Amino acid sequence: MEFLPKSQKEPDKVIHMSYLAGIHFNSIYKKNKEKGSRSSSSSSSAVWMKLQRKKENEAKKKEEEEKERKDMEKEEKKKDKDDKKKDKEDKKKAKVQKEKKEKKEKKNRNHHFHYSE
Repeated sequence: MEFLPKSQKEPDKVIHMSYLAGIHFNSIYKKNKEKGSRSSSSSSSAVWMKLQRKKENEAKKKEEEEKERKDMEKEEKKKDKDDKKKDKEDKKKAKVQKEKKEKKEKKNRNHHFHYSE
């Protein structure tokens, strides 16, 4: 859609509505920006502070999760170490029991051995 503005002296130049709409929007945007410059700066700082707090909370949460994960790993390693120690002791006891049993059997065999000649 095209029209001729009243202030235009040369009727052969045509101004498009989209161009005028852009000028109108820009002028309103600039006026609002000038009027609310103080409030926008305070609101932007409030937004910045909110984002800062959010980042700090996230960092704190990550640190806590990391600490918890490390504690869990530490406990798991300790448990594994205890299990290995227990297994080693059990094997040692089993070996001692086996040696005692073999020694006893050998003693019994020698004690009850009869020469057939």
